Amino acid sequence: MSKSLLALVAMAMLVSGVSFAGDSPRGRHFEHIVTVILENATYKKAMADPYLAQLSRRGAFLKNYSGVFHPSYPNYLALVAGNFFWTWFDTQKTIDEPNIADLLEAQGYTWKNYAEDYPGGCFLGSMSGKYARRHVPFLSFKSIQRNPERCARVVEAGEFDRNWAAGTLPSYSFFTPNNDHNGHDTNVATASAWLRKFLEPKLADAARMNSTLFFVTFDESDSIFSNHVYAVALGPMVKTGHVSRREYDHYAHLRMVEENFGLGNLDVGDDFAQPMEQIFKR
Repeated sequence: MSKSLLALVAMAMLVSGVSFAGDSPRGRHFEHIVTVILENATYKKAMADPYLAQLSRRGAFLKNYSGVFHPSYPNYLALVAGNFFWTWFDTQKTIDEPNIADLLEAQGYTWKNYAEDYPGGCFLGSMSGKYARRHVPFLSFKSIQRNPERCARVVEAGEFDRNWAAGTLPSYSFFTPNNDHNGHDTNVATASAWLRKFLEPKLADAARMNSTLFFVTFDESDSIFSNHVYAVALGPMVKTGHVSRREYDHYAHLRMVEENFGLGNLDVGDDFAQPMEQIFKR
């Protein structure tokens, strides 16, 4: 069965109400991944921040990582579905195509999109205070919008700390800070201060970190001349202090998730992306 057909079959099973019970299987390098997306800063601006610069030396640093589009919305879609689906700037649309959640569920893995200030209830409005739906990519997919059980996996960000403490973090976590904490309506310094407060207690929790990879990056650069952005992978499974000079992007991040969990690929973007195997210890 082809990769694309496998993804479509998985989506059809999920829409029809088929559930996948039991404990999640183990991934190749990590059992849990938490992807945190900050907003709109050049690589140079991010590296000028003392905390982000320090963090780059504590994990595997992807020195030549890039966003794939301007503006924000298509970058978020690329991260979870390997395509930009012919979006027009940040205009929201409903997409009837598979995404990484379909592949994860079909193989028995779990997922959530944690979003700060999310109103809940499968809210599909474009904004609510500092919450922006365009930064919450899973709500763009028809198979999630129209399935209450799946839509309930998009949750307010406060649930993350409760899941972390209880040891119930899903296999795949996509973390969306609000528009102050991601730097969109503020600046890199504000985003960095929020990230430190959020991240440091987790990095210090050796028991939980044993199986968890944190991946921190920016959706896009704030320059139309370059989409070079900051990206670092943090966890005991990556090479500490490693600096990768290979060219990676959001499609490569998606492929890393797919390969770790043995999911196959979704679309052209991740099909042709460079694997990230070199950042791992084994």
